[in-house]
Amino acid sequence: MRKAAGIAAASALGLSACAGGPTELTGEESAGTVARGLIVEGEGVAGVRLGMTADEVEATLGPPERANRDDDGRPLYMSYHATENFGVYFNERERVRLLIVSVDGGGFCTSYGACLYREGDLQKIKSRHGANLLRFVDRDGSLTYRLLSDGVLTEWTPVEARNGVVQVAISYWDGPIDRSSLD
Repeated sequence: MRKAAGIAAASALGLSACAGGPTELTGEESAGTVARGLIVEGEGVAGVRLGMTADEVEATLGPPERANRDDDGRPLYMSYHATENFGVYFNERERVRLLIVSVDGGGFCTSYGACLYREGDLQKIKSRHGANLLRFVDRDGSLTYRLLSDGVLTEWTPVEARNGVVQVAISYWDGPIDRSSLD
């Protein structure tokens, strides 16, 4: 479902041709909204890293746009964009287990210049990782490019016709790189 949302967003909005280099963090646009950040494959986005607590996430990005907690007050989810997807998901130990970012504008980029919603940047990811990057078609037909390193999966959702990517997801992963996320 999250993959389909990224593809639908790309279809509706088209890929941006915005320039934008990597930036570790800005959040000044409005409270809770983060529109730029550095994507660190296998680690995190905009200074938020897998394994952080909710307090550490808030210290990094400020208060979220939206947040969900369970009945005991434990964090489940924090959103850092008002109209698009910058989601931070927590495990039962109250640590970041998954980050999903799909924000238009070319402001989320890797250190090597591959940005979300920028035409042509899928090729940068392919060139950077070569044979370590797996083109994966899941059981539901969704397509991603996957990179697995030290138990962390970085998954890029492409728009191949435009040679771009519209979403990145970074999560802990305990299986093989070609296992379905629908299992």
